[in-house]
Order: sequence, then structure tokens, then C-alpha cells
Amino acid sequence: MKKKKKIIIGILILVLGGLLFFEGRRITFSIECISAETELQKNFEEKKFDFFELAKFTKNTSPLQFDFHSGDTIYMTFQDSSIYYVDFFIDSIYSIRPETKLEFLIDEDGCLGVVDSDTVKVCNNNWRVQFYGHYKDKRIDQLLSYYGWTRHDFESLVEQVQELNCDGFTNSKNHFGLNYKTVSYYNNDFLHCFGHGDGYFGYLYTTQPDSFYGLSSLKKLENNYYGIEGWNF
Repeated sequence: MKKKKKIIIGILILVLGGLLFFEGRRITFSIECISAETELQKNFEEKKFDFFELAKFTKNTSPLQFDFHSGDTIYMTFQDSSIYYVDFFIDSIYSIRPETKLEFLIDEDGCLGVVDSDTVKVCNNNWRVQFYGHYKDKRIDQLLSYYGWTRHDFESLVEQVQELNCDGFTNSKNHFGLNYKTVSYYNNDFLHCFGHGDGYFGYLYTTQPDSFYGLSSLKKLENNYYGIEGWNF
């Protein structure tokens, strides 16, 4: 009997070892995603008042999108309002980073002026400016104004998103979304391109949930707020 038990235990160890070897990341990935779902709900409950205040603050505001990279460093893109975000035919693309010396102006016709020392270049068509830096950088003031945001309101928005433990914000006419957490399946960039997708967790505020492209990933929270839980085992 003892010998039989040892054989059974040995087989179980081999099976479990094989599962961990071949399916280990799938198992740990699932555990991390389930944990993220719990954290998403808990964060909402703990900061419910702040979530509702953000909904009031963003009502009737102009579209804007940004992502945090570390601390107070954000990434965001500004562009000519006459082109689509995914437009591949953009005539002029510029970047604003901490070391960038250029300054940018926008005239009443939406034309971008690029100031390089005492030279002004004007891009009449299809321009885009990619910003990476501290959210209080004054060089984006005119770009924010072009998008319909004052410096004061923009900084208030960024700080509210930080307070909600979120690392990204995007809004449109009927809703806004908040990035809460991404669970990476692979740490390798190459495998990211061809392998298993990541788990995405965030919040959506909308009065029209049926129009959301990922309806099956929504989980009702409260007062037009939904949790976004997108991952596959």
C-alpha cells in the first residue's frame, strides 16, 4: 500500500511539474489578472467620491488623451484637428522632450508655427506634435488651448487621474476612460508582437455602454461607471 501511494504521489508531482513547465506562465498570468480584477473593484470602492467628482469635472470638456510613464512624466499627442488620429499622410511631425529647444505656436486658423531661435517655420497642412515630459511644462500651453483646455484645468485633470491610481486618460463626446493596470504576459518585446495578449484593466464612464466596442469586457460598477476587464487564459 505504501509503495502504491509513493507511485501515485510521484505521478502527481510529475504532472504538476509538467504543467508548471509548459503552462506555468499561463497559470501565473491568470492569477495576476484575477488579482487585478479584485484591485480594480477595491480601488473604485475606496475612491468612489473622487471618481464621481472626475465625472462632474470632465462633463462637456474637449477630447484629450495622455498616459503616464513615470512620476509626473506624461506622453500625449497633439495634431491638426482636420485629420484623423491614425492618418498616415501627415506632412509635419515634431517632438517636445525635456531637451527640445523648439517652441510651438498656433494661429487663429489652426496653423502650427515652429520657432527655432529667431526662425519661424509654418506648417500649413497636417501637423502632429508628440509631447514627452513633465505635465507642468509650459511649452504645451498653446497646444492645450488649441484643444480647448486651460493650463489650470489640464493640471487639475492630471492630478485627479493620479489620485485615482490610474496611469492614463482619454475622453470623447460620450464617454471617458481611465487606464488602471496592464498585466504583461511576456516581458520580451519580440514575443509581445507575436505571442499572447496582455491583460488590460481600466474604468469607463459612459451613458451609452452598448456602443462600446468591447461590451463583453465591461462590468457594471455604479453611476455610469464600468470596470474594463480584458484578458484571456
